[in-house]
Amino acid sequence: MKKAVVILLAVAALAAAFLGGRVAGIRHAIEDSEIWTVDIYRPEAPEESAWNGYDQEILIELDGQIYSHGMTQC
Repeated sequence: MKKAVVILLAVAALAAAFLGGRVAGIRHAIEDSEIWTVDIYRPEAPEESAWNGYDQEILIELDGQIYSHGMTQC
């Protein structure tokens, strides 16, 4: 019985640590990032572009890394 309680407490501690780290990571990504958009203008064969169909590029800087994503405005 004692062994089951110890295992249950260990699993609960691991779950709490995971959830706490996840919440801290999400907060860090939202509060500490810089986000901006750039218009995409590629008149040469836009259908062959890597940004096919997108009007803007969303750039997100977090911890020295820049992530990008395409966006179309309706």
